[in-house]
Amino acid sequence: MSATFYRKYRPTQFADVIGQETAVTVLTQSLLRNKVAHAYLLTGPRGTGKTTLARLFARALNCQKRQGAEPCGHCPHCLAMDHAQAIDVIEIDAASHTGVDNIRELKTTIATAPVLGKYKVYIIDEAHMLSIGAWNALLKTLEEPPAHAIFLLATTNVTKVPETILSRSLRLDLRRFPLESLLVKLQKIAAAEKIDIDDEALLIIARAAQGGMRDAEVLFTQVATLEESPIRADRVALLLGASTPESLTSLLQSIGDRDLPKALLLVRTLAEQGAHLTHFVAHLLQYLRQALYASVDRASIASLTLDFTEAERETLCSMATLLGSDRIVECLERFQEAEQQMKATPLPELPLEIALVKLIGETTAPAQKQGSVPPAAATAQPKSSVTSSPRQSVHSVESAAPAKESDSSALPSSPRSSIDLSKVKREWRAIVEHAKHLNASLGVALSTTELIIDTNDTAVLEVKYPFHKDRLEKQENRLTIDTAFATILGFPIRWRVQVAERTDTIRSPLITQALETLGGKLVTDNN
Repeated sequence: MSATFYRKYRPTQFADVIGQETAVTVLTQSLLRNKVAHAYLLTGPRGTGKTTLARLFARALNCQKRQGAEPCGHCPHCLAMDHAQAIDVIEIDAASHTGVDNIRELKTTIATAPVLGKYKVYIIDEAHMLSIGAWNALLKTLEEPPAHAIFLLATTNVTKVPETILSRSLRLDLRRFPLESLLVKLQKIAAAEKIDIDDEALLIIARAAQGGMRDAEVLFTQVATLEESPIRADRVALLLGASTPESLTSLLQSIGDRDLPKALLLVRTLAEQGAHLTHFVAHLLQYLRQALYASVDRASIASLTLDFTEAERETLCSMATLLGSDRIVECLERFQEAEQQMKATPLPELPLEIALVKLIGETTAPAQKQGSVPPAAATAQPKSSVTSSPRQSVHSVESAAPAKESDSSALPSSPRSSIDLSKVKREWRAIVEHAKHLNASLGVALSTTELIIDTNDTAVLEVKYPFHKDRLEKQENRLTIDTAFATILGFPIRWRVQVAERTDTIRSPLITQALETLGGKLVTDNN
């Protein structure tokens, strides 16, 4: 294997280009009608074929035996292009030639005629990296270029290209490749290289490329080093750190079944296997988006699922039926938040785990939620968990009341706590200190709160004033507190904030006696 697949199988004919039909049509019609523009701007995401199309167009422009729009591949110019030795094709990397002096040096050669071909072609890659001075130096040449000069500009960020340049160029927008186009190319390479690989493994490679042909070919080069036949999907997923379709559907099935332990186990397994969890959540969002459409109108799913196979579409419809549109919207909101938070935390799996706890965590203890704890167990619980305040004792008595009306014979004698209550109390000071390390002012605010564990095994952070509650419940502060809990305890927990009930602490017996003697009344300053 002398070269990576993306170099070895780079298209040398317009007919070999797949997935970019609009751009190919514009370029080939320019050649067939002999109406070549003096400047073309190819823009699009990385790996979509901008430089490839520019080189192919340059090859066809100076081909000595061109057949229609296709270069012959045998003339001296085509052979020179194969070895990157074409003297009339000048490639410039704008990322390393950004200054005005580089463009001025280039302008001195533009006036000279081409040596072998009809045109002198300038390919400027990553054109958006040019400085303002360089653009200004190039502007006059683009406005009145010599008849033999053709400029091909390629960029991944067209917003940084000046409007004066855009107005003088013919713009071609290249799109990300759909899954089917990537699979077709990968299957051709597998056949040419005689690589025995499962179709599902190719699907994982294509999906991991995220619409980039070059990325797909580079990943396939990596996978081809596996010495096994056939190459299986699980091995490819492990090598690339990618997620399989089964992992997506398994997680959604867990959400539909409200099985939190299974969902958290799946996330932990993916993390231990080295899966790229950010990509996993991105695929999950895409999957849920299509499921949302399927839940509303199944007829529309065929036009929206370019990145899914027929079998996956059937599974998609099943997931849509299982979850329903309201539940899917809730999942989309939670996982979208998690995707943003994963970029700002050293534990990328943590926001995903927190999202799952929020989505399905409330239903993991059905016996407690239904108020079905026997009275004996309910009264014994505070003694075995934490040293409770009088307020917590009230909660415990209240939670025991409904149990009198339930059928205690069908219930366990003692409920199992979902979190280690004593550990939360014991580590509270360390949790506050860790939060203070992450956010000093937030840590100070936490140090003034009182930690309580309610009957639903939820940590309650009790504050004195409503504005403290509002501050702790801000999205960025919630993430910090979640991180502090998970880092110190080793697992995420549910928590909420409540404002403490106000008591009349100033109504001492002496004040009461004074009021009665003097005939006065107590006035409270609400401010």
